[in-house]
Amino acid sequence: MNLHTLQIILLSFLLLFYGCKKNNPVSVVDESKGKIFVTANVSGAEIFLDNISTGKFTPDTITAFATGYVVKVRKESFFSEKKRVIFDRYKTKTVKFELQKNQLHKNVLLEYFPRNDTGNCINGNELISELKDDFKDSLFLLNYTSLNLPPSNPFYFTLHQSIGYRMKNYNVLNTPIIIIDGNKIQDFNNIEILKDKIKKGLHETTYFKLTVSDSILTANGFKVTARLTVYDTDKLDFNSLVLHMVVFEKIPACTIDNGGTCGNVVRAMLPSEYGRDLSAISKKGLYNYYEYKLLNPDWKKLNLFVVAFVQNKLTNKIWQVAKSEQNFWF
Repeated sequence: MNLHTLQIILLSFLLLFYGCKKNNPVSVVDESKGKIFVTANVSGAEIFLDNISTGKFTPDTITAFATGYVVKVRKESFFSEKKRVIFDRYKTKTVKFELQKNQLHKNVLLEYFPRNDTGNCINGNELISELKDDFKDSLFLLNYTSLNLPPSNPFYFTLHQSIGYRMKNYNVLNTPIIIIDGNKIQDFNNIEILKDKIKKGLHETTYFKLTVSDSILTANGFKVTARLTVYDTDKLDFNSLVLHMVVFEKIPACTIDNGGTCGNVVRAMLPSEYGRDLSAISKKGLYNYYEYKLLNPDWKKLNLFVVAFVQNKLTNKIWQVAKSEQNFWF
């Protein structure tokens, strides 16, 4: 074997040896990420990054690429809170949230579609009067007594189109019927079923406060003001919400055949039966809404009041109700 051949064999051996040798893995630090330690005044609040759940809860640390994000924390019975946060490379920031307890009181709306014959006007109002005694200022009534039953109903022609729309919206085919917070109650003669539905409605969570006032501006003008104070937009799709402002008249005696008590008879729906669109609401704060109605000379001005409510136009769920006077029953 000559020297040249030996060199070739040795070189081949070295190549084979080092080619088979495994390199130890190199630990690479991702220098493009930063960390945020998220804490809050309440523990166990879920942490979101750009509206996507991180699967973590306060207090905890989240990691993300070094740029800006919206960090949000949310917990049941509290108003959610969010902040714009910049993640810095190599650093761990601390961001603290102060969640406010949701102590808003939810009211309940009862919509009554009576059949104004065979004594139902009387029976329905006796039933509603009993509910009023139990729930007082947390339960509000709207009486849609403008149905054309019987044809001699003197209220029919004033609002039949709007009330017809409400009936279609609830798929009401037969009367009498009661709607509680947008839910039909077929067996409304069962007082315990009604009370149970109302109690559940009063315990539901709402995220805004609603107040309403009215005033007579001129001899024939009626102005309505509704104020919506939004505390949390996180769990509400305002694109689906509408504000209804309903003018009603307290009528102490029903003039429809049977002479029963009617009370809270709906006179006008403002701005129409379709309500006021709330899709422009995108953040927390105070929102004011105004409507004007030319009064019918047959209406008694001093007996006119307003019920306002916010309703989901897709599901019919009612989120909050308010009235323009504290003691407006019968």
